[in-house]
Amino acid sequence: MDEAKEIINRLYTLRAGLSVMAHLTDKIFDRQLEFLEKLKDLSEVLSNGGEFWTNGIAIFDTPQYDRFSHYWHMNNCHGEGIAYEHNFNINDINSYVFKPGYEVFGELFKKIRFFPAFRQYVEATRGVSGDDVTREVFNITAKHNYIPAADIREMIMTWVCTDEAAEHIDRHMQMLMSYKKGLFRRPRFKKEIINLQKIIDGLPAYKERAKDLIAQRDRDIKALRTECDIIHKALQQEFDSLLDERDWKYIDYIIFALETRRVDNMKEALHYVDEEVRTNRIVNAMQQAATQICKTIIEQTSRLIAAMQICTAQLCATVEAVGARLSSKISHLTSAVELNNALIEKSSAPSEQLINVFEAARLFT
Repeated sequence: MDEAKEIINRLYTLRAGLSVMAHLTDKIFDRQLEFLEKLKDLSEVLSNGGEFWTNGIAIFDTPQYDRFSHYWHMNNCHGEGIAYEHNFNINDINSYVFKPGYEVFGELFKKIRFFPAFRQYVEATRGVSGDDVTREVFNITAKHNYIPAADIREMIMTWVCTDEAAEHIDRHMQMLMSYKKGLFRRPRFKKEIINLQKIIDGLPAYKERAKDLIAQRDRDIKALRTECDIIHKALQQEFDSLLDERDWKYIDYIIFALETRRVDNMKEALHYVDEEVRTNRIVNAMQQAATQICKTIIEQTSRLIAAMQICTAQLCATVEAVGARLSSKISHLTSAVELNNALIEKSSAPSEQLINVFEAARLFT
């Protein structure tokens, strides 16, 4: 029985560590959403009233002649259709197909990763799928006054900071100004020229402020990622001999089996898990276990913290050691208090969900 109690205490400590990692992942996505909101606000220096995506669309529009109506018009190329075709899968980075002539985005193509990862993160944290994920994404981003069209907006607004963009915008302006028949003098196109000039005039200030903002975002997220990596490595080092990382998602079920005396040791617990997996009963079993474990954490917090004290102290020492080895610049590392707080804060999240949360963050770079 003492062996089972020791294992249970260590497993709850591991769960606390996973809770800290999930909490840090929450902060990573929050930082990115805050950055997107601030970056969007900066776009007001590019056009009157911040109408960068409507009136400022001339950066990407070119006059077209309709041979049926014999009328010149600007491309209706707004929102998510600005730079790529509509037949894309938001969860698949490689499905973005750029329209001819928009190769100027260059390496930024590789940076379209936030929203696919964010959708997976929302699905993991909210337990929703399909249309519900899209609805949740928009609900969360709306709180930050940012409504996404994939992450095409961030990509363009980041691209605008580059010298490549300035050259492209200047060439586009010259192209519009040189169109035959004095096309740019017509009211519709004259408005586009005026808006484009506003963008050109605002670029120096935007680039300077946006680059500072991007640099601060990168520093914040890098610090959070580094701390998360340190904790992850410490958990691997501390608990690998107890439970393989591939089985961490079954922590709730293993704890449940030990606490209810269905098994007496880790070997029996893992055999119990394998049996449930083989018979396809594992999903229901994990749901039942997660419900019980979450209830235990809420109702018996003081007892758990006292029982975990030695294990928590050892984990904190391991985190400090790993942190010192990996980076001497980390000014803060997880303490016992934070481990306990994270365990309570994420008590309602099943262990499988804790794993899925930071797996989603790995997609976002």
